[in-house]
Amino acid sequence: MFFHKKRVQKVTCRRGQERAQLPEAEMLVVEIDLPDGSTIPADLYDLSIDGSGVLVPADFIEGLQTEDVLQFQLSHPMHGWSVRTPVQVIRILPHGHHQCLLGMQFINTGNLYAQLDDAMGRYFNRRKMGRVHPDENQTIDVHIQVGSDNILARIYDISREGLGVAVPYVQAIDLVPDMEIEIKFRLPNMKKSISGTVSIQQRRVIGEYGFVGMILNEQFDPYRAKIEEFIEDRKREALEFEAGFVDDEEPLQDAA
Repeated sequence: MFFHKKRVQKVTCRRGQERAQLPEAEMLVVEIDLPDGSTIPADLYDLSIDGSGVLVPADFIEGLQTEDVLQFQLSHPMHGWSVRTPVQVIRILPHGHHQCLLGMQFINTGNLYAQLDDAMGRYFNRRKMGRVHPDENQTIDVHIQVGSDNILARIYDISREGLGVAVPYVQAIDLVPDMEIEIKFRLPNMKKSISGTVSIQQRRVIGEYGFVGMILNEQFDPYRAKIEEFIEDRKREALEFEAGFVDDEEPLQDAA
C-alpha cells in the first residue's frame, strides 16, 4: 500500500458507483494538510484543472469549515511524481456512513501549472477551465420543471455551455442522462430570470444529493453574454483571493 508516510492511521474510503473513473486512479495517493497541522489520507473522487473532490473519514475533519485553506498533495509513487498546491474548501457533504465528500478549489493555479508535465497533466480535466463555482455565501437557486413537479435545486458550477446543479436525492434519482427538462434561474448580475430547456448529460448521486450536469441549448443564446460576464467576475474574484497567498507560498517541492 502507498500510505506509508501518513502520520495517522491508514483509511480506505469507498467510491460511489456513478463517478467517472480516472486513469489508474487506484495508483494515486492523496494527502491533505489540515489547518491544525495534521496530515490525513483521502481517496480521490474527481479532479479537474479547477479543483478536486476527495472522500475522507468524517471524524478526521471535525471543525473544518468552508473557506478554510488546506494543502493538497497528489502523487503517483509508481511513476515517481507529485504535485502540491493550496486549496480552498468549497463543499463539505456527508457521504455514506462516517465519510464526507470534500470539494476543494485550487487557489493558486499558476503554482499548479508550473508543476504539471505531460505525465501529470493527463489526470487533470482541462475542459473544465471555463467553469466556475458561485460564491459560497451567495446561493443561486434553480427551479426545475419535470412534468407537474417543481424541483428546487442550487447551482454548483456554471460555464458558458452548461450548469452543474445539486438536487436532493429523492428528486435527483428521476433525472437521467439525455432527459430534457425546463429550468429557470437568475444570476447575481442579472435583473431578470433565465429560462429554457436543457439536456441532462450526467448525474452522480452522492449521499443526500445528486449532482446533475446539463447543457444549455440555443434558447439560452441571448443570455450567454451575461453568463460570460458572471464567469469573468468569479475568475477575477478568485485571482484577488489567490493574490493574498502568493507571498506565503511554500517553495515548490521536487517530485518524489
